[in-house]
Amino acid sequence: MSRVWSCNEWDQLEEVIVGNPLHARFPTPDRSSQLAEFPDCSLAEIPRGPFPQRIIEETVPATFYWSSATTLLKRPM
Repeated sequence: MSRVWSCNEWDQLEEVIVGNPLHARFPTPDRSSQLAEFPDCSLAEIPRGPFPQRIIEETVPATFYWSSATTLLKRPM
């Protein structure tokens, strides 16, 4: 099995590893996630715990469709 390496955002995509959003959770907030994703929120205001059910329901159908002649699709078992 070959390793896939990407150093930039403009090379052609070679592989995609997909999962599903079921049981997805927000990471534990810390100062770095606050600065990167929620700069206008205090640590107490950053979402934590499971993703809202609405996001799960909107995302599930999208995880089952992928079409590309040049990209390998891998799904975790």
